[in-house]
Amino acid sequence: MSKELTLERKLNPLNVWSLALGSIIGWGAFVMPGTTFLPKAGTLGTLIGMSIAALIMITIALNYGYMIQKYPIAGGEYTFTEKTFGRKHAYLCGWFLGLSYLAIVPLNATALGLVSRKLLGGLLEFGYLYSVAGWDIYIGEILLASFALILFAFLSIRGISVAGWLQTVMALSLAASVVILGIAAFVQVYLCTWPARDILSVLRTSAFAGVLALILFAPAMVMNPSGAANNLMAVAKVFLSVEMVGIFNHTTQWNHMTAALRKLRVPGIVIFTIDITLKYIVLLGTLINDLLTSVMLRSVGRNTGRRRSLAGVMGVTFVRSSEMSKEMYQAMQCRGFTDDYKGL
Repeated sequence: MSKELTLERKLNPLNVWSLALGSIIGWGAFVMPGTTFLPKAGTLGTLIGMSIAALIMITIALNYGYMIQKYPIAGGEYTFTEKTFGRKHAYLCGWFLGLSYLAIVPLNATALGLVSRKLLGGLLEFGYLYSVAGWDIYIGEILLASFALILFAFLSIRGISVAGWLQTVMALSLAASVVILGIAAFVQVYLCTWPARDILSVLRTSAFAGVLALILFAPAMVMNPSGAANNLMAVAKVFLSVEMVGIFNHTTQWNHMTAALRKLRVPGIVIFTIDITLKYIVLLGTLINDLLTSVMLRSVGRNTGRRRSLAGVMGVTFVRSSEMSKEMYQAMQCRGFTDDYKGL
């Protein structure tokens, strides 16, 4: 009788969670509700359908948990079937598992082609091969899917630890993107509760950034109309990003940020560097503004030498910044500065 291969612990709980999340949730969970479920079944129908699917997945997970505890040996579904129903059933189970993996793995890889059409604007749509059910197949997208399959096969051959680490990174990235989208939605609602003056201040800057991004993307949209949707999505991302920065600027003081970094165990020297950098950006900005104001006041009427004054402003700024850095360094030496920085 051959010796059974027992399981060896190589994954931590976070790796196991990531593998489970990646196996349960696919890209269709984010795409199909908006393109198929909601238009055809409505909100209530979508909620009922996804709840039933969740219950089915929970049932499957409980069964796996029970079988793993009862048969903690290598082999997965094949071993569970052999121990429970015998070799004949296990033989059929092994073949069906092989066929399912041969079907589902390439199917998931083809999703990269769909993603590339949205993110890259059809960059990989070259080398037309044929069409299936009205869907064009290109060699560029096949090469992308093949590269992904080969890469993940190589990582899986390297060992479960490498695959678990990669799956953890991808699962955390997925979770982070969902959290960011949720925060962005909450921020829009939160902004509506502000006074009108503050809302206008934030939206003015965001709108300027959005218009600037639209102007930059306009040539690309004219030259490639099929990628206009992706370009408009990029413009919307710019608008939302600047808007969130504006809200953050209005609601959070910098000393609160340094205090938060301190609680997160960020080294004091890092916090000190960030603090001093921002402080001297403000000081040098004020200095440059004063210099430019003085140049304007002394340039009454037509003055052809204004442009030459720019070199003087830059020189004075450089000299003053050098002096500030030396003075700060000397003050740090006199006070016996260490990296135990409490923050401003």
